[in-house]
Amino acid sequence: MIPRDGGEPKILIPEAGFDPNWSPDGSRIVYAPLLGEARGDKARVFILDLPSEKISAVPGSQDLWSPRWSPDGKYLTAYTPDGEIIKLFEFSSARWTDLSRFGIGHPRWSQDGKYLQGNRSEGESFGIYRLHIPDGKLEKVYDLTGINCAGNMWPWAGSTPDGDPLILENRGYNEIYALDLEY
Repeated sequence: MIPRDGGEPKILIPEAGFDPNWSPDGSRIVYAPLLGEARGDKARVFILDLPSEKISAVPGSQDLWSPRWSPDGKYLTAYTPDGEIIKLFEFSSARWTDLSRFGIGHPRWSQDGKYLQGNRSEGESFGIYRLHIPDGKLEKVYDLTGINCAGNMWPWAGSTPDGDPLILENRGYNEIYALDLEY
């Protein structure tokens, strides 16, 4: 954290390699170590309360990763270690339930909080999907077959504030350019 008027940065989360997500009110950050980067008590979902700088573990979150906070602040979602099961945590009951057995990459909540959106990049199922909350019904929203998507761990897809899809397309780097420099 860096003071608004400048100054010395302060490390709030000492672990390297984590996947953060802001609470809707901006007062907390939920995070978990990247898959395979933590063991034991460090392999769980944590919440950093910014005003107090206190870190607490989310109950029952052992080995879960990639947490995402719902827009209304009532839920978290996270993945199981294999990345295939998406779990839903309800703060009011402090319980996790299985939301879907169909994993999606780069999960994000819709603005209205009714869906968790993400992409799937294997074979015939390549596209952007959304899971209905809380019943986990899956539907393909956009087919990305034939598009050469790019990303760091797997193809990235996102959405605009209005819910329109954004993708990172690899157009290549093999173009030939000529440059005449006059000086």
